[in-house]
Amino acid sequence: MSQGEYFQEVRKYKLLTPLIGAGSTPFVNDTQMPIRGGTIRGVLRFWWRATCGNRFGNLEKMRAAEEAIWGSTDKASLIDVYVDIKPSDESKLKPSHQKKDKPDGSVIPAYISWPLNPPKEKPNDIKKVLLGVEFALRFRFPPKVADRDFREEIRLTLWAFDFFGGVGARTRRGAGAVFRIDDEGKPYYTKADMEWGWPHIRSNTWPDGVPYINTTLRAKLITAPWLKLVNIHKTFFSEQFSKVNRFQNLDAAKMKRTALGAPFKWKQVKVDERLASPIIYRPIRLKEGDFSVVVVLQNLGKQSPKANPSLIKGFFDTLGGTQ
Repeated sequence: MSQGEYFQEVRKYKLLTPLIGAGSTPFVNDTQMPIRGGTIRGVLRFWWRATCGNRFGNLEKMRAAEEAIWGSTDKASLIDVYVDIKPSDESKLKPSHQKKDKPDGSVIPAYISWPLNPPKEKPNDIKKVLLGVEFALRFRFPPKVADRDFREEIRLTLWAFDFFGGVGARTRRGAGAVFRIDDEGKPYYTKADMEWGWPHIRSNTWPDGVPYINTTLRAKLITAPWLKLVNIHKTFFSEQFSKVNRFQNLDAAKMKRTALGAPFKWKQVKVDERLASPIIYRPIRLKEGDFSVVVVLQNLGKQSPKANPSLIKGFFDTLGGTQ
């Protein structure tokens, strides 16, 4: 609704997967304020770039527009984000690992939670993840910025966050996934709602180094649950790595590991490099039921501009179950 020269909107959400630290300390959950407005605004800033960053002609103009909207060290953001946490018996902390440094797969997969591994010298120093948080986000934003209608941009940003985003750490692998709910606590979106944003992502050229959503290889909605998708991803990496002779073709082995965001660390060779993953996947709850969604980012630094499309397509082809 309109409030003076600003618009205000309230959206309700609930955690679908364990939260890994969206507070003031990385990888540590703040039980008093587990999700902060500044954290959400930072996430929205990323999704604004990934959906609207090509509307300004070049990188310098995009940065100027970004600072005008989202703020900088010298200027406050025009977007106000407030978080209201709903007290709930469902909200609870759970250990990410069992004793003796064994991951508790019933809480969060080890493939996801490795940053939480206890140090060897303190095997019982077990971090915790947070489950079941329900909260409301209150947004306040101007309808126009620099004489252009900003409402479509913020709607597109929120669309990307609602379907592909999350809060906290390891969101590109499904941790901290949230789903939007209605006033009765039921899923807000349908499968058709996920299609809304694609026509609004313009086909203009993107500035170098600005990650954006791949509109050619559109997001895939699949029936596989999150835990199964994690295993599919892990198996795909293992198979790709085993298909090359690591001793004779180190570059190929390294490429296949790092191109999709997996680490390459090999005792025989001093290589320890991880590129940003172009693959994002997470569970999602819709009115039709529970699904998983997979989306691809382009223009990720060293991977720009191709981001190894054949390898990404190969991963997509293993998923099946398209809706």
